[in-house]
Amino acid sequence: MKSRAFHGRLRIPLSTRAPGAYRVSVSLQPAPGYVVARRALERIVFVPALGPGSAGPSVYELDRRLHELHYALGSVDGYYGQDDLDAVTAFQKLHGLPRTGSVDARFWRELEQAHVPQARYPHGNHVEVSKGRQVLFVVRNGQVVLVVPVSTGATGNTPLGHWRVYSRVPGFNAKAMYYSSFFVGAYAIHGYHSVPPYPASHGCVRIPLWVAYRVYSLIDYGTSVYLYW
Repeated sequence: MKSRAFHGRLRIPLSTRAPGAYRVSVSLQPAPGYVVARRALERIVFVPALGPGSAGPSVYELDRRLHELHYALGSVDGYYGQDDLDAVTAFQKLHGLPRTGSVDARFWRELEQAHVPQARYPHGNHVEVSKGRQVLFVVRNGQVVLVVPVSTGATGNTPLGHWRVYSRVPGFNAKAMYYSSFFVGAYAIHGYHSVPPYPASHGCVRIPLWVAYRVYSLIDYGTSVYLYW
């Protein structure tokens, strides 16, 4: 605990020897006639640069914060795996950052200030896919509950509009599509071994293999799929 008497602004250095989330409680004892003021703050102290293979408290805090914002992760485990790379890429897509899949100081600043993304259609249960931002939102009761990176049609042929899931195919099919939810014609939301951070599919909405079953389990026959730019 530290105590200081001051007028105006005061800067107090804190001992932050290791990465992690630091919670600071400040209580001011004012001059007579003024009320007591209290404030609680949380700040993340981090290793600035993280990427695949990184591990430790900084990655754990990255996982914890991304999970809090509803970006899809395999687990909050402090290891920077494929799930972290995909979640970081999805965040970068939504916040106009370079789509590197790696974390730098600018990424941390955006992450600290970020909020859970807003659905374009704030009602009911459905799926939204933004072709412009290359992300998928699973929406429950009008709120985004899961954010997943996607890759749509390389030629721009993934059809815009409001569709409904009419066919569901578990596991792999003959075209290496994994846990597919078809919403119009031959177009489906499905897992695939390659999901680059730009449009690259034949027209389907590709999602990473590791999250495909989870997304599939949240989609049923008749589920609305909104595709917009």
